[in-house]
Parts: sequence; structure tokens; C-alpha cells
Amino acid sequence: MSPIALMQRFTALRNHLSHTLKRQVLIETASSFDEFIKRTAQRRYDLVFTSPTFSLLAVDSGYYRMAATPINAVSAQVVVSYPAPYRTIEDLAELRVATPPAQGFISLAGKELFTQNGVTGNKSPTYIPFRTHNAAYQAVLGGEADAAIISNYVLKKVHHSGIPLRVIEFSRQFPGMGVLVANSNDDRTNRLFVETMISLQRSQNGQQILQKIAFPGFRTASIEEFEPARAFMPNLKKGLH
Repeated sequence: MSPIALMQRFTALRNHLSHTLKRQVLIETASSFDEFIKRTAQRRYDLVFTSPTFSLLAVDSGYYRMAATPINAVSAQVVVSYPAPYRTIEDLAELRVATPPAQGFISLAGKELFTQNGVTGNKSPTYIPFRTHNAAYQAVLGGEADAAIISNYVLKKVHHSGIPLRVIEFSRQFPGMGVLVANSNDDRTNRLFVETMISLQRSQNGQQILQKIAFPGFRTASIEEFEPARAFMPNLKKGLH
């Protein structure tokens, strides 16, 4: 998603938070994963929305704590086209696998499935990163890749649209993303922010905001729920500079 599209997507939530917190709320995104990690390590942000792995890094910095997460979990799905002969993840050894951005959480979770099934080293597939989940599965349909790693959310849309893709493996479920608050914020701000996020699904206006930002709602969360994602840290850091 482009920075402009991201800003547009979250404008309604930003306006709602500004009104509720009675202070200006600004949306900011980083130009790269490396830049985002640098900024969180410097405590640039008061509130952070990010993936499970980057949530762990933010908390590890000592500047943030976990506050909330979407009510629906996320998982990585390895998909192939219906006519393809592949039935197991082992069948994809040395083949081409399209992924969303390489350091994104779903890509990391999907690649871990290959590791767990012994498809590593000389057997490892060639991973081809794309800008979006949609582009990754379109690569399969267009013959640019033999399989793709996408999220369960995208898979649901794929099936709803009747696109001919078949799942051959999927990961365990993880919290979809972390919603973090800076420890140095005043207690009232942090408390009100969390209350605002988890109450969105309880009002008509809140439900409209959730629809615009494409989230089902939020619940309180603890960092312990995110710890299983720490297993992906080595692969995450390999791609960072």
C-alpha cells in the first residue's frame, strides 16, 4: 500500500483519536523497515501500529508497551493454482515462491513453514518478493511463480472472488498486529487511547471507522501473545541493514 493510500485509509481513525484525546494526532509512515526500526528505537512515536515482529523490537527498545491487537488473528497461507500438481510444501523444493515484502510478517511466517518441513539449503525455493499480497498471488496465476505466500485475510477475499488458488500449507495463528503506546506518555492519554480503540466496535460511528481502516475491531493484548513471533527474528534481521 502506498503512503498516500495508507494516509487516506487511516484518516477517519486519526480524526476520531484527535477528537477523543483532545490533541492533534498525526499519521506517519517510514520509507523502509530499517528506518521504522531506527525511529522506534529513538522513541519518535507516541502510538505505534505495526506487525508482531516489529512490535517485539519496539517493546525491546524499552520505550513502548503492548496495548491492543485486532480481534481476528492472522496466519500465513502457501497457495498454488488449482491445476498445479503440488500437494505438499516439500513439492515446492527449488521452485519459485512469490511473497509479499520480504521482511513483512506474513513472508517470515510463510518461509518458516518451509524450514519446519526441511525445505532448506539446496532444497530451498527461490523467493520472489512483491509489493503486495495481491501481486504475489497474481504472480502464480500469471505463471511467474509456482506458489505464493499470502495472509488468511487475502485468502478469504480470493475465495470470495472465485480465484482458482489452493492452499497446501498454513502457519499457526498470530496476533494480527501490535498497537503500542509509549511508556513516557501520560497515563490518562494511554488509558483513553486504549479505551477508544477497543470501543470502536460498540458504536455505529466506530463501526464505520473500522470499515474504513479495514479492521474488525480491537481488544486488549499483552506482549506475551507475540512472543512466538520471536522465532522469526533471525530471518528478519538478515534482511535489515
